[in-house]
Amino acid sequence: MISGIIYDRDETERKKLVSNVRDGIAKRTDDESRISECDSRQAFVKSVRATDINDFCCMDFKAETGRENAMVLRNIFPDSALLLVVDMTVSPREYVRPDIMPSAIVLRPSDDESLRQTVDEFMDSIIKSEDTDDKDSFSITAKEGVTKIRFEQILYVEASAKKVYIRTKKEEYGYYDTLDSLEESLPDYFCRCHRGYIVNLHKVNRYVGAESSLYLADGSVLPVSRSYKAAVREALK
Repeated sequence: MISGIIYDRDETERKKLVSNVRDGIAKRTDDESRISECDSRQAFVKSVRATDINDFCCMDFKAETGRENAMVLRNIFPDSALLLVVDMTVSPREYVRPDIMPSAIVLRPSDDESLRQTVDEFMDSIIKSEDTDDKDSFSITAKEGVTKIRFEQILYVEASAKKVYIRTKKEEYGYYDTLDSLEESLPDYFCRCHRGYIVNLHKVNRYVGAESSLYLADGSVLPVSRSYKAAVREALK
């Protein structure tokens, strides 16, 4: 999954950004994409807070509000690739900063070809980064395409009705498989805690043996069956 946010109050410019980004993704990968289009600060803030995976953001940067908007993104997604669309009248000191860290910049006025080239280079760096991180992600192949989920984003995996469901903070991905098969492809910080669950130990806040329960960082509570108690206790040491 390639996930991103495009925030621009100018509808014409926003549509051009969306079109170029979608073309860039389609050229480079079969992964599914999820792009949130935002035409207001309220919609932008809502999108940033509503997603748990964000690979990139294209943002209209205004002198009076640009840094504040950029920090909304950086406070939640410090490593997301960021493309800024900036008027030439805005001083670079406003946006070339370590707390903003733009990956690419489009200076207005910009013609369609310059915009396309900048977005193309921007997407090239993102997709290449995704490819090099294959060892840190899990791929699901379905008729809609390939979805990549970073291991670090997974809270737990649940088996139900001949399918497995990968749960992240705000998303659920279901497909046909078994936990036994999936368990072999997960990093060693994932642990079977029940015949129906595999948990990411990095997401566990506490284990209450008397309740046979694992409490996760997002508030989820998973059962620990008797046959897996010893393994769970050992893994959490």
